[in-house]
This record gives sequence, C-alpha cells and structure tokens, in this order.
Amino acid sequence: MLLCLLIPDDDGDDDDDDDAADDVQLINWWTRQMGYNYYDRCPVVGNHPYHHNFVIASGSVGHGAMFAPAMGRAFVELIMGEYTKINLSRLTFDRVLDDEPISERLVM
Repeated sequence: MLLCLLIPDDDGDDDDDDDAADDVQLINWWTRQMGYNYYDRCPVVGNHPYHHNFVIASGSVGHGAMFAPAMGRAFVELIMGEYTKINLSRLTFDRVLDDEPISERLVM
C-alpha cells in the first residue's frame, strides 16, 4: 500500500509538537496486487522462452524494494548481452518449463 500524506510545514514553534500528528492529512492511497510466484516463490528473471524480444523481471514475492537495486543491475547486464557482476541465470523461466524449482528453505 502506498499512502500520500500532506504534512504541514514546520512553523518553528516547538510548543505544539504533541499535536503535529493531528494536522497530517491523507491525500490519497493506492494498493496493488503483489506479484507472487506460486511455483517456487523465487523471482523470474530473463528472456521469455518463446517470445525472444520479451524480457521478464517479476515475482519478487513482496521483496521487490529489497531486490530492486541488484535485480535492476542484473537486468541491464542481461539486456546488454550477458551477466557480468550479478548472475541471475538460475532464475530463468526455463526452470518452470523443465520442472526444476529452486528450493530456498528461508523464503517465506
């Protein structure tokens, strides 16, 4: 869920800091469906097996913000030709077609 809040400017008066939370206004909110990989609960990253002009980076199971920097770098490396620093080749969609799930004991 994403919340957009309006927080009033600090007027420099420290006397009413206890009431500052009362002045915060909810402007808008947004929620989304979380991408979830039910097959093995691991992200899917790489070229689509049939549509070679389609590249996937999905299924982070709610950990997208944590994975985003590394996945973004690896994704750029893949698009540029090959992985050089971060190798995510284990996470391709082919593992689903070959029925080879990744077993991660600590993934929730």
